[in-house]
Amino acid sequence: MIRHLSIAALALFATACAAGRSMAPHPSYEPTAEGAAPQPLDRSLFAPRGSSGLTEADIARILDAPIALELPARVGVAALAEPFQPHAPARIETGFAATRALGEALEGTKLVSVTTDVVTRMPSGAGIEGLRELAARYRTPYLLLYTEDFEDRSHANGWSTLWITVIGGLLSPSRTLAAEGLLQASLFDVRTGTILFTVQERVGFTRKHLPIGASGAYEELLRKSADEATKTLADRVVAKLQRIARDATGEDERVALRLGGGKKPSGIVVPELGIAQGAGADSVLGDAL
Repeated sequence: MIRHLSIAALALFATACAAGRSMAPHPSYEPTAEGAAPQPLDRSLFAPRGSSGLTEADIARILDAPIALELPARVGVAALAEPFQPHAPARIETGFAATRALGEALEGTKLVSVTTDVVTRMPSGAGIEGLRELAARYRTPYLLLYTEDFEDRSHANGWSTLWITVIGGLLSPSRTLAAEGLLQASLFDVRTGTILFTVQERVGFTRKHLPIGASGAYEELLRKSADEATKTLADRVVAKLQRIARDATGEDERVALRLGGGKKPSGIVVPELGIAQGAGADSVLGDAL
């Protein structure tokens, strides 16, 4: 009997302790007053996973700082083997048509004074700092970085059953050539080491082909589809840059437009760009935008 009473007492004591803990406020959370609006977050509450060279103060400073555009600007255009790594593509033809299309599209606006192809085989460091070194050698405050990535999805199709006759397999379109890819262009601000925007364009193709010469046909289709898609990619890059320039000439204080090394006073029309600054949403943007 005494043993049963002791067990019951211990159970009641454990229940009371658990209830007390659940009612106690969490030490890292302070409830707001009833009816008060919750305050926005000003820092990350997530526990860090992995190392980073930025502190919370550094991240806040970068996010709070306005974007400063120096236009018209020299822009370097580079084709990379992988995003944000200063290494040239393995194949010579990779990105050749793309960088030319991107450069011509940018020079077609008054926002860019001149574009130059960037030779990434020049000795430099790795990663972002390597890209900054390359840009410094070309004296370009901005880099437009182009990369492409394709997945080969070629496969045997229904015609492959004719391989039982050997000759039938050779003379029939028993191979389906297919690929899915992604083209990417990022505008890199060399001075700050930040990326102003990234534009991506999806590309793909599928076609039946004879097994003989299928490899060469695949490469030809891949290059043709990529070159055609870069025209759309170039148009989107120009539209994105024009959008940022519009923000700089409007009322958005998060973007500042600098010409000749300094920001022009409000209300001045810049003839070389045809942009009216300080006029708000009704700014006369001219041919540049």
